[in-house]
Amino acid sequence: MKRPHALQNISWVSPKLRSGRTRGRGVGVFTRSNIKSGERVIVFGGFAVDIAKLRKLKDDHDPAYDLAITVGYQVADDIVYTPIHRDQLSIAEYLNHSCDPNCGFRGQLDLVAIRNIERGDEISIDYAMAVTTDLFLFKTRCMCNAVACRKRLTSNDWKIPALQKRYRGYFQPYIQEKIKRLNSAH
Repeated sequence: MKRPHALQNISWVSPKLRSGRTRGRGVGVFTRSNIKSGERVIVFGGFAVDIAKLRKLKDDHDPAYDLAITVGYQVADDIVYTPIHRDQLSIAEYLNHSCDPNCGFRGQLDLVAIRNIERGDEISIDYAMAVTTDLFLFKTRCMCNAVACRKRLTSNDWKIPALQKRYRGYFQPYIQEKIKRLNSAH
């Protein structure tokens, strides 16, 4: 008999969301009903893991590395926020990337709709909102099929001026600070 983990389903997920199959991208997160712009859809749970420690896990071929890279996201240049055991996963950890996302971050843990989302639509984020290290993205091929698809995702996409303007207020706070410093230097 499997013993339930004390922190099972570590993230809060709106009851308006469900998991489902995507076209060509495996599992994704979809809406059960309409969601309004600004509405909270997920509050991420997890543990703060130092990126240096994460790199060591990679070198040691530790399976925790694969989990953190697959479902975690950065909250600082040197910190990843992630579940640490598969028992903690919920549908929140199956969000897919889109170059035309409908959700973004409000603070470090809250994911909110950045526009109205219709029933049945897939919930998505742009990884540029939460990634600045090549541990997560290093010239990853994009499969979102959005009209404005970038085709390749990199850990430097947050530096693209059009994305900075479009996602202002929806980046991870540490990235918003990096953008502010980058733009004040010019």
